[in-house]
Amino acid sequence: MKKNILNEKNIRLNLEETLISLSISATTNPTAQLALSNLKKLTGCELHSTNILSSTDDSVLHKLGINVTCDPNFPSADLYID
Repeated sequence: MKKNILNEKNIRLNLEETLISLSISATTNPTAQLALSNLKKLTGCELHSTNILSSTDDSVLHKLGINVTCDPNFPSADLYID
């Protein structure tokens, strides 16, 4: 959808979109429901990324109570996103 309908170059889902997809799947998928019901257990966990996270991903992780550290590397060589 991101590529074919919205004509976006970056077709990866961000964390917010992933959680929305998980919540939609949880209505019919018991495994997704189990994952969704256990998200609060992640509060206080540590996460390290080898790249600088997007502001959206960083915000979602903060809302989940996950402590984040990252290496000072950009996720790609592109400095600008069209």
